[in-house]
Amino acid sequence: MLSESCLHIFAGLLVENAKTSAIFERLILASNVKTDAALAQAIGVTPQSVSDARKKSKVPPAWAIEIAKKYQVSLDWILFGKEVEFFGSGLAAGQARSTGRGELEIRIAGLEAENAALKEALVAKQEALNAYKELLKITRANILETFEQVEPAGTPTSAPQCSSTNPTK
Repeated sequence: MLSESCLHIFAGLLVENAKTSAIFERLILASNVKTDAALAQAIGVTPQSVSDARKKSKVPPAWAIEIAKKYQVSLDWILFGKEVEFFGSGLAAGQARSTGRGELEIRIAGLEAENAALKEALVAKQEALNAYKELLKITRANILETFEQVEPAGTPTSAPQCSSTNPTK
């Protein structure tokens, strides 16, 4: 299963890309409430927090994760509306469609989500590494250019040789 911190990061990335008004509607539907105030109570936050989030069009990932856990609803459904998969009794009778997934299938889905998150993280790290390599090339070029400007033309590149004369006579 996804670790709690990995799940928050992954969900945060997903929430940024999803339509927040639709996410709010699915949070309300999953928690079987009718108002934002009732949703706030289900999540464990103040109604003002929900109102502020709606105004900013940002759903904190922790809210989606909380509702998914509390009402045993697919996080994928909350974030994207993909195939409604309710595993608990969060919705009134007739609103949910049971998928019959076993515990193993749920674990596989979690591992697939974690794998996707790790692949995205790997791509991001590879991009950062490439950016650092490019920065290193530029820095090296700047250092070489600086040394070329500091060393005047005609200056010997090696240290001067000392004569072997004996100072004592």
